Amino acid sequence: MSILIVGATTLDRLLHVTQYPTADSKTSCTTYESGGGNAANTASALARIQIQPHLKGSEVKLLSKVSNDQTGDVLVKELQEYGVDLSCPLFIRSQGTNSVVTVVVTNSPPHTRTCFFDAGTVGTLTLSDLRNINLDVVFENATHLHSDTRHTEVALHLVRAAKYQQSVPIAISVDVERDRLTKDFDELIDLSDIIFTNELLMLPILTRRLGYNPFDSIKCDERKFCFHLNVAMLCYCLRSTATSNSSSIGTSKELIVTRGELGAIRCVMVIPLGWKESNGPSIHETNKLLTHTMVATQASNSIIRIAHTVQQLLPENAMINSAIPVQQYEYIIHTVGPPKVAKIVDTTGAGDAFIAGYIFSKNYLSRADVSEDADTILNLQFASWVAGKKLAGAGARKALPTWEEVRKELGSNVEEMSDSLRKLMPDSGI
Repeated sequence: MSILIVGATTLDRLLHVTQYPTADSKTSCTTYESGGGNAANTASALARIQIQPHLKGSEVKLLSKVSNDQTGDVLVKELQEYGVDLSCPLFIRSQGTNSVVTVVVTNSPPHTRTCFFDAGTVGTLTLSDLRNINLDVVFENATHLHSDTRHTEVALHLVRAAKYQQSVPIAISVDVERDRLTKDFDELIDLSDIIFTNELLMLPILTRRLGYNPFDSIKCDERKFCFHLNVAMLCYCLRSTATSNSSSIGTSKELIVTRGELGAIRCVMVIPLGWKESNGPSIHETNKLLTHTMVATQASNSIIRIAHTVQQLLPENAMINSAIPVQQYEYIIHTVGPPKVAKIVDTTGAGDAFIAGYIFSKNYLSRADVSEDADTILNLQFASWVAGKKLAGAGARKALPTWEEVRKELGSNVEEMSDSLRKLMPDSGI
């Protein structure tokens, strides 16, 4: 089996200062240079864990565009050293171009990052790069396709092919790390099964698409659940916008929100067998015509259940006996705190490492003899552990864990890993 990662490969130049300088000042710093780019970082983290005997034949393939110069050679060599498979015909060396370079200024504490981005001339993968490419070869043995949305046009083409042209199901995930402001970007989200984002980004994207702020319609009576109700509303909006898109599949999505020092949560709408959506209120109704009632219940230290009722307000001229359409939804939220042992040196690439850990756990650590809740918590805990290990090193890749470190610190089988992670992870502070 293979995991396909499509997106950016860049060169990162990191400058670490004790305090971010003011204008017209001078300050000393330490420097570090390594490969970067969200997709390349995630591929490196995945491949580094997957170099193990019992996963022989499992590849992490990167689909990206890299300059065919000395800098590009350095980037390629590092990716190969981490075990990333670059044999896909959509890993392209671009002649006569220069690489994307990101200068990252970090300081600690409070561990802030400031990025300066030089797009270079290498460009992104385009539809013209797909000419004469046999997608059956690209998707051979593929079980998962992940995009960082930077090569949006090609990523969407591949996602459509994975959804509609492949006989074997392929899971689709996307890292929403910024709004690309295009229809292709919106459809890429609509078609994805798993959406990774942070707590500040997804709201403005959905507000742009809907024309109003969906949080304005939520009433939160219990302060400790307010964030979780907001995430459930995002989950509702994501599914509803996908359902209204005729080219997409309106199934329930996994929304995974990383929260830095507060850990991460995963929200999914629970769809019972045989459940059908009624002709109730549309997500695209004016916000003033909809009311949302949400009630959260804490099921355990790591699980919250949310009941959601959507009603449509009647216009003033409506007949007295007019019916008010009602739709009921339910969500389950799983939470995980940050690892207790995380030593923070640099936060660069921590989100990419988290994504890699989650994809790895979901593909290789699932258990048939435990509940879905237990598997989900394991996925989140393993992802958090991988991100925590990365935090201990400079740059996006220096401290990424190997399979030997996984075995040494967590155990050699899934049950041992689950027990170890349970001890390492604190309650999320619900």
